[in-house]
Amino acid sequence: MGKTKSSLEQRSMRYLLTSLLALVALQHPLSAGDIPRVVVYITIEDLRGDYLQQLSPLFSKDGLGRMLQEGKVYPQVRFPLAELDRASATATLHTGAYPQIHGVERSTLWDTKQHSWRPIFHDPSVIGSYTRDTYSPKALLVNTLGDRIKEASSGAGLVYAVASDAEAAIASAGWFANGAFWLDSKIGSWATSTYYEEMPKYLEAYNRSNEGPNKRLVSGQVVWSPLQTYAPKGGRQWSDWGKGFSYRYQGHQVADFKHSALANEEVTTLALRLIDQGGYAESQSTGMLALSYSLDVAPREALTSELTVEELDAYVRLDRNIQTILSELDRKFGQGNYLVALTGTGYTHYRRPRIKGAEARYGRFSTKKGAALLNLYLSAIHGQGSWVERLADGRIYLNKKLIESKKMRLSDLQEQSAAFIEEMQGVGY
Repeated sequence: MGKTKSSLEQRSMRYLLTSLLALVALQHPLSAGDIPRVVVYITIEDLRGDYLQQLSPLFSKDGLGRMLQEGKVYPQVRFPLAELDRASATATLHTGAYPQIHGVERSTLWDTKQHSWRPIFHDPSVIGSYTRDTYSPKALLVNTLGDRIKEASSGAGLVYAVASDAEAAIASAGWFANGAFWLDSKIGSWATSTYYEEMPKYLEAYNRSNEGPNKRLVSGQVVWSPLQTYAPKGGRQWSDWGKGFSYRYQGHQVADFKHSALANEEVTTLALRLIDQGGYAESQSTGMLALSYSLDVAPREALTSELTVEELDAYVRLDRNIQTILSELDRKFGQGNYLVALTGTGYTHYRRPRIKGAEARYGRFSTKKGAALLNLYLSAIHGQGSWVERLADGRIYLNKKLIESKKMRLSDLQEQSAAFIEEMQGVGY
């Protein structure tokens, strides 16, 4: 007979799980005193609530439909952040803290020493597994939900995270996870790093097999086409849903593959293996599986703001992925013995149509010109120097070393810089 949880551990776990923030939670039928065997926390990039409603006739009753019908729905969730991307949103959702607290403001950051961009989770002290990238969660400044589960179970709870991108996988895995897995951007294999435990043998076997993503990409077997014909209902549609498409991905097109709905299916494939063979069912402590999907699949050249047939197909495929996961959880643990939480990331890659004449009306902002003029402005006030290192992605990178050597307050120069940039052509605020 296995050991029973101590009352302290049970109280800690109950308190922890009641603090889980999610858009949709499936508890069927968990009472307040019960502790789930496993928590499956799903985040979905580009998820839109209006599309969930509009596309509901295309969903099965056992996938997203089940989540919406049987779960607790919070439709008015706000993300009061200045700027979101997949890394910052995922970190915010899994830590319950804002970027200025958890430390992950974006997927990349400007390295002032190297004068180049680098991934936020870059860590040269670790070694990549099935990848040349070296990542760890050391940029996270606070613990994630998975970390709290580890602490509450004294390390016994299993915690894994799966995503197509490393940033989402690591931001959801946290510091103490057993493993974080992502699709390598060069070869398309499932990857991890030596910061975590070794990749389980059953996952490594899949990774090396002919069914694994790398072998299928190299052989040109990966093809994305619509699951079905999407005829408009009642004559209403956003775009030409009836048109077909077919994208074949090969070994040198990993980035395009990761930008497709098929990457989500790879996430589901790995998730099913972890649920079945990862040890959750045998563990005496609550575990967690973090899954990150993306609906940012519209063609790069798409100019319309309407829902494309590729996005429509991605929603339908996502519904089937959720159905498959729920079915496996029912089989492995039984209804009422697990908790599923599902949430969007609070933003979408909205494609704003380019309006003819807008540039002539509002002007166009040049980062190169803006940096030069701002540096001249600050030099006129504070003396000659390279005050501005870079203007990029809506951010001003000031020379902190120069500011410190002049014994000036950074906040003063930030306010002066912001006021100056606001007056430039092509800047909206």
